[in-house]
Amino acid sequence: MRTPVLLACDAADEAAYMQERFGPISFVVKVADTAAGIALSERIVQGHGALTVGLYSTREPVIDAMTQATWRGKVALSINLTGGVFVNQSSAYSDYHGTGGNPAANASYSDSAFVANRFRVAQRRYHV
Repeated sequence: MRTPVLLACDAADEAAYMQERFGPISFVVKVADTAAGIALSERIVQGHGALTVGLYSTREPVIDAMTQATWRGKVALSINLTGGVFVNQSSAYSDYHGTGGNPAANASYSDSAFVANRFRVAQRRYHV
C-alpha cells in the first residue's frame, strides 16, 4: 500500500517546497493568512509554473481572489473537486497540455504553431 505524504513547513522554507516533487506528496505551507497564501501561490505559478491549482473553500471572496490570481498566472483552477483530479484534464481530445501561459505548460502534442504563443486557455471547474 502506498499512502500520500503530507509535509508541513513554513512559507520561509522555500527550499523544501519550491521544486517539483513526484508523489503522492503534498506540502502544507504555513502562511500568515489567506491573502498571503493566494499571493504565494500566484508567485510560484508565475515563477515556476503549474498545470493546475486546487482550491478548497466555501467563501466566495476567497474563490474570487484565487480566480483572479490564477487568471493572472495563466493556470487552470479546480475548485472543491473531490475524488481523482487529473491535472491535465483540459487536454483531452486537443493539443493543449496546461494553459500554454506559464513556465510549466507551454508545449503542444501535435500543433507546431502552438509555440507561436497564440493560444492561452485558463479555466475554473466546479462539480455540477
